[in-house]
Amino acid sequence: MEVVQMKLNFNLKDSITYNNYLSGCEIRNMEEFMIKLHKQFDEDFQLNTVEYLGRNYGRESKKIFELAMKDKSLAEVLTDDGEILAEVYYAIKYEMAKTLKDIFFRRTGLGTLGNPGEAIIKKVINLTSKMLFWDKERQLLEYNSLIEAFKLPE
Repeated sequence: MEVVQMKLNFNLKDSITYNNYLSGCEIRNMEEFMIKLHKQFDEDFQLNTVEYLGRNYGRESKKIFELAMKDKSLAEVLTDDGEILAEVYYAIKYEMAKTLKDIFFRRTGLGTLGNPGEAIIKKVINLTSKMLFWDKERQLLEYNSLIEAFKLPE
């Protein structure tokens, strides 16, 4: 900060980011938050789903649980980590995800460990196509782009 101030010949105010939380992360005690989340959702969801969503989405996880409770098809568990299809819905509706690569690599953890398999990709394409009104041509374009992204460089 001091170097920047000297170069700009300008006095900067103290940073406020130390005391400000990112959206969804306004949790002062994570252990307490997770206990409450488990009490609220363990009856309807797998333990690992509650853990995954709570730790990755923070307070926003409640929106994802609500989506899955309204539409049971969105509660389908996709990965061993407990990720559910409602995360894809949330990514499109609330985070403005527009591509499969965005959904798999940035908005969810579905592509974090590599290609999750055709069954999961197909489920995500089906939901995304309905929400974003993709035709068959766009579906194929997105699929090919995603598969290419999973390939390791030669």
